[in-house]
Amino acid sequence: MPATFLYRFVFPLLAGIFLLVFPASTDALEPGEFDAAPWSKLLERFVTPQGVDYAAWKAHGTKDLDAWLALAAKHDIHSTLAKEPKAAFLINVYNAWAVRQVLDHYPLASASEIPGFHDANALPVAGSERTLAILEADLMKLMKQTPGVVFALAPASEGMPRLRSTAYTADGLHREITENASAYFAAVGLGLDKESKTLRLPPQFETHRELFDALERGIAGYLSDFISLSDVVEIATGDPARETIAVSAALNDAAKAKNATQEKPADGQ
Repeated sequence: MPATFLYRFVFPLLAGIFLLVFPASTDALEPGEFDAAPWSKLLERFVTPQGVDYAAWKAHGTKDLDAWLALAAKHDIHSTLAKEPKAAFLINVYNAWAVRQVLDHYPLASASEIPGFHDANALPVAGSERTLAILEADLMKLMKQTPGVVFALAPASEGMPRLRSTAYTADGLHREITENASAYFAAVGLGLDKESKTLRLPPQFETHRELFDALERGIAGYLSDFISLSDVVEIATGDPARETIAVSAALNDAAKAKNATQEKPADGQ
């Protein structure tokens, strides 16, 4: 049965049952913040340093995830004026919808194999139908003065930001995003090639170039948290050419990473 049909007609019924079985978290939430504790528990169980254990997650079933997304469909995102609770909500739902689509089609080599994965498959979120593309656009519009928020989005690919093993929170949002961005930049090799005077950047910088360039200190200012001061100065004063790093579209599958490790020959063999 298609996931979109389930979200429209079946899963709203699960929301009430879910609240009885999993009462609201007692952890302090920001005013208007959606409770992501159930999502966080799933992440803690199925996200590993090697990636997402989709095989175990699919074997476990999607009832808990579906029920949490059913609650997200009814959330009033305008119940607070603060940006952080809204942003944390959009990020967590984006990442959850990416996972849910993969689980519906697993096993597969890449999320790109799922028809409509990014810009066609929609689910009800806060009262309206939203695809991954719409969720990203809504997030970037909300946080246009903090475009680095894009590095919290994990669209189920090895070459994209990792899926954290805990949910994003309003209170820790900026720290959590910075940590995820730092790990991602190290993984893809972001940096300044001084010989060719080329700044190598992952694709999000090109997709949202206008937002990064519009920052008060530009892209050099944004990168100051992640690269050396000398490189920041050279980027700010030298205006190096930009090169988009080619990243892998392979699924961020823990099973694949585990198999690759097991198949790797021991030293001396």
